[in-house]
Amino acid sequence: MASAAASHHLRRFLDTDSTTLGTSDAAVDPIGRDMVNFAQKILEFLDMHHRAGDFDQLAIIAAPPMLDVVRQDLSANLKRAVVMEHSVNLTALPEPELFENVGNLIREARNRPRPE
Repeated sequence: MASAAASHHLRRFLDTDSTTLGTSDAAVDPIGRDMVNFAQKILEFLDMHHRAGDFDQLAIIAAPPMLDVVRQDLSANLKRAVVMEHSVNLTALPEPELFENVGNLIREARNRPRPE
């Protein structure tokens, strides 16, 4: 469980407007550095499973600072699999609302006309 101080720092990062916080800022702050490391580990895991054929489409839903980190570190392999990106912080939602919101975002993306 994260300490109250760590939770406050992480919440500050996730609630920050992504235009005012770059990954260089995240790399300086210990909590930001952890966020970058966490994103890189997730992306390595996803890349490994995508190459293994475990999935062929990827929807990315993340708070603005995390989405910026993910976009910067996304491999070419995973970029081709991305079918949706949405910048929103859902970390404060209880699990049922989280699943409902993610499901709604994916349904909305599927119903949008695709650019030709």
